[in-house]
Amino acid sequence: EISNHANGLYAATYLSLDDSGVSLMNKNDDDIDDYNLKWFLFPIDDDQYIITSYAANNCKVWNVNNDKINVSTYSSTNSIQKWQIKANGSSYVIQSDNGKVLTAGTGQALGLIRLTDESSNNPNQQWNLTSVQTIQLPQKPIIDTKLKDYPKYSPTGNIDNGTSPQLMGWTLVPCIMVNDPNIDKNTQIKTTPYYILKKYQYWQRAVGSNVALRPHEEKSYTYEWGTEIDQKTTIINTLGFQINIDSGMKFDIPEVGGGTDEIKTQLNEELKIEYSRETKIMEKYQEQSEIDNPTDQPMNSIGFLTITSLELYRYNGSEIRIMQIQTSDNDTYNVTSYPDHQQALLLLTNH
Repeated sequence: EISNHANGLYAATYLSLDDSGVSLMNKNDDDIDDYNLKWFLFPIDDDQYIITSYAANNCKVWNVNNDKINVSTYSSTNSIQKWQIKANGSSYVIQSDNGKVLTAGTGQALGLIRLTDESSNNPNQQWNLTSVQTIQLPQKPIIDTKLKDYPKYSPTGNIDNGTSPQLMGWTLVPCIMVNDPNIDKNTQIKTTPYYILKKYQYWQRAVGSNVALRPHEEKSYTYEWGTEIDQKTTIINTLGFQINIDSGMKFDIPEVGGGTDEIKTQLNEELKIEYSRETKIMEKYQEQSEIDNPTDQPMNSIGFLTITSLELYRYNGSEIRIMQIQTSDNDTYNVTSYPDHQQALLLLTNH
């Protein structure tokens, strides 16, 4: 709850109006209820917040219209929806875009909230942010810091198809940034205010990379890498970013609203995914390569790629996966052979 230090009135909005203004009201007024008074402060990058209506107005967020506060649908990169909290006993609520301070009206304007320049020790600009509800969040699991090596042939010529997935990144995403068509916004923020975004990685045999060679034979072959997933219908319209050809993230405002541009630093640091320097989105690609067998015996070779799987989970005590995209980076391609070159040459030397 957000109440003014000078007059004790509470910031509230009407349930029935999606574009309702935010005003100050008595907590016991008949035409408001518990949900009108609750606000969810979602932390974003650079110590800022998105102030979100809790289970009212379809989770609209604080917005600025001239110098007045209203609520509107969250949109990534909208600077007038970002706020800073400066705490010193009571708190100042500062609009990030223009630096003006949330101020309660007085006299005939009592009940109005406006943005004005900060003035020292003005109680009309001081606010009490009171925690009124505890939200159960998932505990961060242990994250692997090193990917296992790709499979190698055994002495008898056997080889695995890949390795088990390892959890290499984990972070929480505010529900207002997620497009989840299977749950309405008011239910979303009450039951799953945060989604879990995980990054798994593992090695997998590259399609087309299995090559059999006769002694002293050289072959060309083509293997596949990238992704077969339509990114627009998965990660772009769900989270507001795409994976480009260099395996980096590119952020954009999705057609369906939301988006994670305001937490891109968090995603970069906690998922260990770099920002893309390319403009081309990752798709399915075919790569041509060559391999030769310098030995006097037959040889088999197989190539492996690192698979990165980004998985988004709705969390309400248990995890429900709502999105998955798998990509592979051609820079991770490694080849193993049987017998490998070193073993084959050693056999020839000892013959």
